[in-house]
Order: sequence, then structure tokens, then C-alpha cells
Amino acid sequence: MSPFSLLFASLLLCPGLVIAAKLRVCTDVHPHAPYLMPDGSGSAGRLVTAGAHAAGFDLEFYAVPLARCRAEAEVNVVHGFPMAPYIPDMLPYARYPMRNGKPDAARATMRARIMLYQRSGGPVTWDGRQVRGLKRPVLVPSGSLAMIDVLRKLGAPMDEQGRSLHANLSKLMAGRGDAAVGVWDEGVHLLTLPEFAGKVEMLPIPMFEQPYFLAVTKAYYAQHGPKVEVMWNTIGRLNQPTKPSRK
Repeated sequence: MSPFSLLFASLLLCPGLVIAAKLRVCTDVHPHAPYLMPDGSGSAGRLVTAGAHAAGFDLEFYAVPLARCRAEAEVNVVHGFPMAPYIPDMLPYARYPMRNGKPDAARATMRARIMLYQRSGGPVTWDGRQVRGLKRPVLVPSGSLAMIDVLRKLGAPMDEQGRSLHANLSKLMAGRGDAAVGVWDEGVHLLTLPEFAGKVEMLPIPMFEQPYFLAVTKAYYAQHGPKVEVMWNTIGRLNQPTKPSRK
């Protein structure tokens, strides 16, 4: 037996040797500042990184379109989503941090306010119950299942072809829709860009607010459940609001 083979065999027999489980987590190929960027940076990405480190996972961020991410998750090629809404479409293959039979918002990676945008001075209104003034569709980032689900229930026409809120605001400016939907924080940043500043406005009432989670596949949870719980607990601990100190 060669020296290398002897070394490899001795390592395998070493009782203290622990090989970290790979955790491959999808990120969208489009940035979602300030929460998540394709390279895994952003506030949600940092929480996932800290949680994975605490649990002892070998973390890999994997930037692909969201539709491909879901397809690969269904066969456990990828293991998780850093910003997944709790919706029926994902329940057949995704596992969420739960408490008393419900998704545990205290262990979410983010909480998003979803807003409507229109051309400045446009006719679209939203009163918390109904969208009015639409002659063209609402532009939705492709793969944004929670937004699609809410708009479908409202009976609003949709265009789901845009890859991001940035792309949809450009389509809005070109007259290819009467409104766009997206996350408040992302929209606030985009409306400062010269191409949108003063030309696009955010409607004042949120469409909805929802926590988003690091969801993992059921197959991955079945293999690594206790460590996944450690990861989720770490995310929850780090994501709690900081209480002001008493002097």
C-alpha cells in the first residue's frame, strides 16, 4: 500500500475526523439589495452564512434563475433557498422553521413589505383591497411566487416575464405595464437611480407584508435535521431587534 493510501485509510479510521456536510443554497442571478446578492452577500446572505457556520455545514452559494433553482431543489441537487415565502407551491418539497405547526417568523431571514410602483402621476390606485386603474398588466419578477399568488387572488392581470424589479421598472417606463410590484427596500434604492428618479413613484399602501425564510429541501432535512435546526436557531438569534441598553 502506498504512503498516500495509508494516510487516507488512517484518516478514515480517525474517530475525531468530521467531514462537513455540503449545503448548496440558491441565490437568484439578479441582485435583491439589500437582502441578497448573487454571491451570497446582503443581510439575508450573512444570516445564512452565520447559521451554516454555527451548524458546521460546508456552505456554497449557487446563483441560478429562480425557476431552475426550484426544479433542482425538487430533486435535491440544491438544498435551500435563503429567501423563501411560506406558500403552498413549495410545501411538497421544502421544509421551513416551524413553531406550533406554523412557520416561525422569529427565525426568518427577512420580513418584506411588498409595494406597487407606477409611472409618476399615473392612474393606478391601491386601497388595500383592490387595484384600480389598470389597462395594462402588473409587472411581476419571474419566480416571485408570493407576489403572483396575491395578484392572482385579486384578479389583476400579470406579466411575469421580467427577471427583476429593475427590469420591470424599465418595462414600466416603456409602457409595457401600468404597475410593477416589488420589495420596498429594493424599490427605494432603485427610485434614486437617474433612469427612474422622478419618473416612477411608489404607491403608499403596502400590498402585503410577509416573512421570508431559509427553506431547505425535505430530503436534506431528513439527513441533517438537528443541524438544520441549529442553523435556523442561529439565524433567529442574530435577526432579533437589538434592545437599547439601559444606562
